[in-house]
Amino acid sequence: MLKIINATYGNTEFIDVTDDISKNIINNSHISINISNNLFGKDPQVGVPKFLNIKYENNDILYDEIVQEGQNFIIENNNLIDIIDINKIKFSVLTLTYRRHEILQEAIQSYLDQDLDDDSEMVIINDSPNVKYTCNHKNIRIINCDTRFSSIGKKLEYGFTQCKYDYIYRLDDDDLLVPWALSTMKTYIKENPGYQVYRSAKHYSFLHNMFTGLGGNINNGNIYSKNYTDSLIIPDTIPGGEDEAITFSAKFIEKDLKRYTMIYRWGMNTYHVSAKRSPEGLAGSDQECFDWVDKHNIDPETGNIELIASFKNDYYQPIIKWHEEEKKN
Repeated sequence: MLKIINATYGNTEFIDVTDDISKNIINNSHISINISNNLFGKDPQVGVPKFLNIKYENNDILYDEIVQEGQNFIIENNNLIDIIDINKIKFSVLTLTYRRHEILQEAIQSYLDQDLDDDSEMVIINDSPNVKYTCNHKNIRIINCDTRFSSIGKKLEYGFTQCKYDYIYRLDDDDLLVPWALSTMKTYIKENPGYQVYRSAKHYSFLHNMFTGLGGNINNGNIYSKNYTDSLIIPDTIPGGEDEAITFSAKFIEKDLKRYTMIYRWGMNTYHVSAKRSPEGLAGSDQECFDWVDKHNIDPETGNIELIASFKNDYYQPIIKWHEEEKKN
């Protein structure tokens, strides 16, 4: 796999030509660039001899080259990879929900807090047939299903098909995004093209809405490429197994991003079928878990409910303070 990490052109003053180099590689088996005094129509220092300083990775080998003016820079691209234009990276945030609209409203608020403009959508799949959700926001689509899916896996599979953008962020209805989540993942994808799944090594963990530090799970805010999900057939499994089935069997990358993207919440006296076990510690089939959740969720949720994005707590400030303390240490 070929990846252009960084390319600059100049002498004592430099301009970034990383994207120019990358675009020349797309769909070519090799690239040959003559380093002239006017590279890609750009000349940062007229009349001064210049050079190209390029860092790239090819088949897991890191290269750092300096090419003087008047020389040719030649690079092979045998794998014909696609170079990702960061301006074209857009996200669908996919959220599955069932009879927990008050928690869902917090997930929506966290989506609306993102620091990207019109580069995303939120797709909400509701399969409680007795309630219809609405939300008045142009980038939020709610799909109210008339019948319940046979499993979380099948619900997830359907949700993937409804997402329109190339990268799908998997966010449960009781979890939250931090404001920098999508912009962080945008850079992550650009710097690491060609993967089916992008994972952060950790998440911010909350218990009963109290910040407890960092944690890790199967889903730490995973992003799946649309090309990958379009080919998925997710089997009916015990709830919770669907994430493992689609993540670790794929071509995935996992890094410690230092600034993580997802708030993982546990507790809050709500129940949902993505957990393998009930509070009594009983595992069971999908239907057994469905029945258990229906029995223990007090609010039956019927009729039409307009979702109003809002937070019940300040979730961001404890995280910001934690990062500040980490910097001091």
